[in-house]
Amino acid sequence: MSTKPQNLIVQTVLNNRFKKKHISTKLVDKLNTHCNLIQLLVWWDESSLLYRHKQFVLADTPRCIVYDTLVYDHYTGVTTNPISTLMTYYDLSFPQAVYVANHFLTRVSKLDMEQYIFDEYINKELFAAGTDGIDLDYILKSDLTQSTFPATKADALKKVYAYLCKTRCIDRDLVTHFLKKRYLGLDSSNLLCFYTYRGDEVIAVTKKGINPKLSFKQNLVKEKHTGFFYGSSTVKEFKEVFVFESCVDLLSFLTLAKRGHIPKLPMDACYISLNGAATRYLEKVLLEHPTIERIHFCTDNDRAGQLAVTLFASRTHSKLPVDYWNQYLVDGVQGAKDLKDWNELLQAYCEDEKLPF
Repeated sequence: MSTKPQNLIVQTVLNNRFKKKHISTKLVDKLNTHCNLIQLLVWWDESSLLYRHKQFVLADTPRCIVYDTLVYDHYTGVTTNPISTLMTYYDLSFPQAVYVANHFLTRVSKLDMEQYIFDEYINKELFAAGTDGIDLDYILKSDLTQSTFPATKADALKKVYAYLCKTRCIDRDLVTHFLKKRYLGLDSSNLLCFYTYRGDEVIAVTKKGINPKLSFKQNLVKEKHTGFFYGSSTVKEFKEVFVFESCVDLLSFLTLAKRGHIPKLPMDACYISLNGAATRYLEKVLLEHPTIERIHFCTDNDRAGQLAVTLFASRTHSKLPVDYWNQYLVDGVQGAKDLKDWNELLQAYCEDEKLPF
């Protein structure tokens, strides 16, 4: 099946030649919930998008970042769902937007779209050089300084603990530690923020939505090739590095270790999130911490995670010993095998043990 709309479909929509039907609230909710917005926009008008900093943005309005479920204007904080996006940024009427989204949802192969996007964008970026970061200073001044570290705000704390501990099963003491050490916060838009420092200066903020129904992620950096870094302040020289694709997986892994589900972790290790599958940040960390003697890959149990490991080896020709932890995801727990990531494994253990959160 084609990953582009046929010209007949485009003309049908633009000339309003489709059959007008009653549009129910149920249908609109279904389209907004189940349409992958990135796939939808790549299918409908690929030229309207740019792919940079490991994310899609609208070409005409590059401050608008496209996620799986919404478009987010990171200057104004305004979000639009799939139907609203087609109306706001593509000048479609409400019936046209519903027709396009419904046609996509019911007639376009999502597997074909996923493969196309991986081949044309994600896979190519894994080979490509990185790009400069965006204006993090503006972001820090505009929406983070109001509630950068909400450790003293009860309402913000409740939201952080509810999402990470109850929804994601992450250890409460670990979350408290990250909050107190200012690795973790909640911004004025109720987005989790993971902070990376150079000395006392924030050089990267990894944002993640706490609404389970919305897949929202954003990486804001002052320096290119920067992800999330965590390491004990008492360790002067790190000897090992554990590599993850997301901050939530990093926290999940530490929780699994604390609960004894994986081997005890070394005291002189640091932990990084690539915030994706590209390994440029790992290369940067190895240059900044030349005392590191061993790499532990804890990437996702999928094609992108496996490819990241392969590309790192081929690009760097690193002679450092490498450990691969994905067998734990493959083995899983009773009734849950071949899991995608570390949070899935953690949640499987929580379900198996019926642990209170």
